[in-house]
Amino acid sequence: MIDKEEKFQKGTRKDYPDAAKATFYNQFAQVIVPVGHDLEGIPQKADIQLEIQPETWKHWRLGDEINFRVFFRGEPLDGTAVDVACNGPGGYRQWQEMTGDDGWLTLRAKEPGRYLLIARHRVPEGEEGVYDELSLTATFAFMVTK
Repeated sequence: MIDKEEKFQKGTRKDYPDAAKATFYNQFAQVIVPVGHDLEGIPQKADIQLEIQPETWKHWRLGDEINFRVFFRGEPLDGTAVDVACNGPGGYRQWQEMTGDDGWLTLRAKEPGRYLLIARHRVPEGEEGVYDELSLTATFAFMVTK
């Protein structure tokens, strides 16, 4: 909630009826934990409002091309910024990529380490008298080895 003085406040439009803006935040986190050896496959969708889905699941290695797709309510979301963070032998790095046609994002695993993808999407819909928009955040964590 941003009040009329442009200050962040906890609450809804019910608490601050004259607020400048009321946003409802939802955050979703995903990680696939393989158990066993040489596992590969196509992961099932989690059926959440905003989702980052790998095209296939496997043990990703240095140099692999990894394809992800961003979905909003089950439909591909193109033109979405995705923040990428990697913590590997070269230290912590962060950069941004954009989804292309049909929500696809392709990453090349340039170094081993722990990766985190973060996608955000705002929706101008709300609940009368409570909030004006939805702010959704989805994360997906994965590992790349040598």
